[in-house]
Amino acid sequence: MRNFSKILTVSFFCFQFWGCSVSNDSKNSSKIDLKDSSNINIPDTTRLKLNHDGVLRETLVYVPESYEGTQDVPLLLNFHGYGGYAANHLLTADFRQLAEEQTLLLAYPQGSLLDGSLHWNPSPPSATKKSTVDDFGFIESLLDNLSVTYRIDEDRIYAVGYSNGAMLAFGLACYRGERIAAVGSVSGTMLTDIGNLCQPPQPTAVITLHGTQDYILPYYTSDNVSNPKGDSSGYVSAEGVIEYWVDFNQTQSSPTKETTISSGQTVHSFVYAGGQEGVEVQHYQVIGGEHVWFDLQVAGFGTNELIWNFLSRFRL
Repeated sequence: MRNFSKILTVSFFCFQFWGCSVSNDSKNSSKIDLKDSSNINIPDTTRLKLNHDGVLRETLVYVPESYEGTQDVPLLLNFHGYGGYAANHLLTADFRQLAEEQTLLLAYPQGSLLDGSLHWNPSPPSATKKSTVDDFGFIESLLDNLSVTYRIDEDRIYAVGYSNGAMLAFGLACYRGERIAAVGSVSGTMLTDIGNLCQPPQPTAVITLHGTQDYILPYYTSDNVSNPKGDSSGYVSAEGVIEYWVDFNQTQSSPTKETTISSGQTVHSFVYAGGQEGVEVQHYQVIGGEHVWFDLQVAGFGTNELIWNFLSRFRL
């Protein structure tokens, strides 16, 4: 059972920034030393190093054996949470088996330091923001580099993330949407300023998974009348994120709903279909779920399969 005082401390710290890496990673602490996870050697992965804005940035790249380099293949970007490590996130949100089966490239970029903690900046760099790091520029440089080395289908580049990493995935859809075909979020959200300024260049398919008892990034919309889709900490609620993309994509306002039981947890699936250019918004509501990368089984599919099965249906 979690120590309640620890949760309060972590929650306060994370709300001051952009969500924490308090996920299933902590349950694997006997296998992974978070302090040293940046140096974990993961078989069959390559550490790609890029100098961006004078900072050496790293990305873990996984190329499946099924990749032959004879045709273009999709690319999945997967972003860790605040304070997390790419290597640790790869072992938690592990798409490698799917990569082999579906022949897709995987990239797990590493965030940069902000006041001693690793983070992503989901907004355009500005002196008025908490972070001045140009993570959009870093990801664009990463995509350009990978496209030179590998045969990547430029119409099938996807972004998914956990917590603060999901914020970056949404930010890319908002500000670099001409390169992102669809977005996935696990226990993630958008900043309220992104919600107000976000103008993707085309309709964007979105899948989200969020727990109703997330103690870091709340599920439910607050009652704050002046800011109906967010909370006082500057985050959009999980409900607000869904509302935003349903409205932007002009999908059907009434979703189809299915319910299943996964490891004793009730999971509701909502599909908002009929969006512009055929896009959809899908949401998995995990009743009682907390701030984690979920380990679900829905209709015979695990969390990563649910995400990939959705994302892979869409292209630019």
